[in-house]
Amino acid sequence: MQNICSIKNLYFNVSGKSLFTRLNLELPAGLVGLVGDNGCGKSTLLQLLTGQIKPGRGNITWYRDHFAVDQAERLCGQRIVDIFDPMGLYDSFARIQSGIYCEEDLTRVADAWTLPTVWQQHLLSAGINLALDTPIADLSGGERRRLTLINAFSRKDHYLLLDEPSNHLDSSSRDWLHRKILDHRAGALIVSHDRDVLQRVDTILELKRGKIQAYGGNYAHYHTLKNRQNQSIEKEIDSTKKRINALNKLKQNAAEKSANRRNQGKKLQGSQCKVLLDAKKDRAGQSLGKLTRNLDRQHNKLKQTLRNAQKDYKEHKPLNIHLNKTGLTGGIRLHLEALRLPYGHQTGPISLTMHSGQRWQICGANGSGKSTLLKIIAGQLKPAGGLCRTYGSCFYLDQHLSQFDEKLSALENLSLLHPDKETKHWRTALATLKLRGDSALQPIKTLSGGERLKVALLAATRGTRAADLLLLDEPDNHLDLESRIALEAALIDYPGTFLLVSHDSTFVEQVGIDRKIYL
Repeated sequence: MQNICSIKNLYFNVSGKSLFTRLNLELPAGLVGLVGDNGCGKSTLLQLLTGQIKPGRGNITWYRDHFAVDQAERLCGQRIVDIFDPMGLYDSFARIQSGIYCEEDLTRVADAWTLPTVWQQHLLSAGINLALDTPIADLSGGERRRLTLINAFSRKDHYLLLDEPSNHLDSSSRDWLHRKILDHRAGALIVSHDRDVLQRVDTILELKRGKIQAYGGNYAHYHTLKNRQNQSIEKEIDSTKKRINALNKLKQNAAEKSANRRNQGKKLQGSQCKVLLDAKKDRAGQSLGKLTRNLDRQHNKLKQTLRNAQKDYKEHKPLNIHLNKTGLTGGIRLHLEALRLPYGHQTGPISLTMHSGQRWQICGANGSGKSTLLKIIAGQLKPAGGLCRTYGSCFYLDQHLSQFDEKLSALENLSLLHPDKETKHWRTALATLKLRGDSALQPIKTLSGGERLKVALLAATRGTRAADLLLLDEPDNHLDLESRIALEAALIDYPGTFLLVSHDSTFVEQVGIDRKIYL
């Protein structure tokens, strides 16, 4: 099967630093997932593929038509129908339906009478039950996202470039997305950290340190191979250390034998002539020197092998996200009684009581009020009625990371939020999440979405005292695969209380939700 696109010797620099150097890739047909750490350049690579930015050197050759959907949800036109109808046929249909039309209107729609019905069906299939002339400005973020995807999937003959397509989609919309991806015969390159999406691809490409490694198969196959790689590296490190220890023992034994010979030589000095003793001494010295040099060469070679393996392991070993547990106590943490949201389409009042150590999920479609409820609990909004009472401290991790000053660095933001912690503490904490050196010192607005979210997780969980109640609004959004798995492990081990909004079924299942509330 012919490749879709060819990348040859691609060079690209960001702020004077090399992101890609001699990058080569033959993009295969079918469904391809692109994964990699936050900030490694996945979105940049898509922008290079679409021509939004130009490489410093190298060539990108496409062999078929392609269409891209980025994370910004940019929509052309004022109304929903403008996405489907760049020729303005809808207005001709509207004039004909109203009885105020001209001959030109009839000519324009002569072979297109079914189009309005087709467009409406596209919307309904994605769960958007709105009129075609609805202003785009009136749509929610999730509805805008679905509309951009509808536009992409309607291009049946185009290879698609999708950047985090499942972000901000509710559960039913994700199910729709999964079906559309599988039905799109022209294929797609999908940047995603969503394991449910990656489970449906034919090939996974991993971008790491400016290079791409291909793994045939879906996420489960990729995950198995990555685990084997890590185990292999660990075995190499263990084996190399044992060989180094064995060489050290050989050197020590050789030195001890040489010392014994010298002592024996001193005892025999009186019974043998000096010429004979000197000859034996020279031969023994030469033999020991040759052995020592040989052992030293082997030792240095093994040391280099160990350094390379340890460097490799440092790059591949799983992240460890630590959640502060200091100061956590028992008791009631949250009580809601007949609570009414200030806006939205609420079906009834909300009542619940959360106790220490419980973990709840807020479920509901886009626009049902999940984030609104969290903001009320956090004290950022007032309810339309009812009671909301929290007990102890509360930390709200919102989708837009509004607690940060985007002009300041990650280090400066963390120091402002937690002035009782030293800079050294935050440098170490950032390094554990692979935000080292310049990444910790540059303005936070220049970091990727996933990198900013990692900083927010530190702010939420690494203060002097643990929050009694964590409010987590889609904390898995934008996080790379490695960080999602690390956050899952941290929440599983966390004895504190949290209220979670997430549409990632795998993530929700892994963190051990106790109860759910449906809006």
